[in-house]
Amino acid sequence: MDESGKIACLICCICFILPTILIPIGLCLQSIKPRCYINDFYAPALNTHIPSNATSSNTFIFFDLQLRNMMEENSLRYGDLNLTLFYGPDGNIPVANYTVPGFKQGKKNTNDWRDVVETHGLPWNDAIKAVSNGSKVVFRADLVADVKLKQMFWSKKKKMVLKATVEVDGSGEKVHGKPIRLKSFAS
Repeated sequence: MDESGKIACLICCICFILPTILIPIGLCLQSIKPRCYINDFYAPALNTHIPSNATSSNTFIFFDLQLRNMMEENSLRYGDLNLTLFYGPDGNIPVANYTVPGFKQGKKNTNDWRDVVETHGLPWNDAIKAVSNGSKVVFRADLVADVKLKQMFWSKKKKMVLKATVEVDGSGEKVHGKPIRLKSFAS
């Protein structure tokens, strides 16, 4: 093989083999980190400004859940999003579940869900007593979903497990005005 043939072979190797190696490496390094927030959280039964007979039978929680895809290059495909709400300082009493069916989220896209869940097993009398005394009660929100990133011919699937603590006062609303970010269990 003459010198020009060797150069042509080298160029072919660089053009075809190198991308085949670099694409999977780049995919492995690509971070799947959508951001999830609780923008609003309201438990009417804990609103001490409303007469007690109007709130005691309202055992619902209203919330606004937001999911942001921060990646400019890739869309994400989610399996079912499962949101579980827990009550108590240790967050050990499950009180409500909410499921969003799987969906595709575009690049740099944001999805919002404003909804209501009915609670079960929440000790409302204890919670009402606590907020009536000026204390706060604590809820924990856990969000679990499978997330799939597809990049050209390669795909990567990860389990997303996030949580956040939500403090509620006598207004029945979350204490902090800013959205609460759900973070990884590992952090």
